[in-house]
Amino acid sequence: HGARPWDDDALSGTVAAYLAAGARSGLSVRTLNRRLSAIRAERRDAGRAGPGGPAFDPVWAGIRRRHGRPARKKRALVAAELKRAVKACPDTLAGVRDRAILLVGFAAALRRSELAALELDAPGAGPARLAFVGQGMEISLDRSKADQEGRGAMIAVPHGTRGLCPVAATERWLRAAAIVEGPVFRPVNRGGRVGAAAITGRTVAEVVKAAAGRVGLPAEAISGHSLRAGLVTSALEN
Repeated sequence: HGARPWDDDALSGTVAAYLAAGARSGLSVRTLNRRLSAIRAERRDAGRAGPGGPAFDPVWAGIRRRHGRPARKKRALVAAELKRAVKACPDTLAGVRDRAILLVGFAAALRRSELAALELDAPGAGPARLAFVGQGMEISLDRSKADQEGRGAMIAVPHGTRGLCPVAATERWLRAAAIVEGPVFRPVNRGGRVGAAAITGRTVAEVVKAAAGRVGLPAEAISGHSLRAGLVTSALEN
């Protein structure tokens, strides 16, 4: 803590105890692994070794063996289901936003974190930017989960059919919410007030689950990833 570097062996034992306490409290191995990755990244940036060795490895292996479980695979939300889900969104400001989230997430095959991070393209905008062009929209990503080298990507989102157009849905949401800069997708409270900050990836997942539930799909089998998987699945089917 502070300017004094931890002894590597002491760090390993401390982190092992921290992970063990988390496992006992009910945190999943996946969550613990994310936290461990953050600790290792911080140590790597500081030029020091991360947790490991006899004070750490047996404990972490035991946690994974005892508390690990297979990831629950989520199903794709394919094109026909997406159409039903979009049409079933309520006619409220939050519903207008949710239609745009569903259509943009599907059309651009975005991860939920990328959807949540979208900002209107402008100087100083973040790593995920959206711009309107003559043919539709362009989404620029500086980095993604599959782009560890940070080369970036530009995703073209063309106009779609009436009622299912991601471009028109996004334009409608931005007008309704009076958003002219900053985060594209923002929280909407019960009174219809739009927040200034971006939504989170968890909110994206909740939007997708709620939309699936409204049309009779098993919400527990749907996640934020279902939009991305749905485009891939629909493309393969066609």
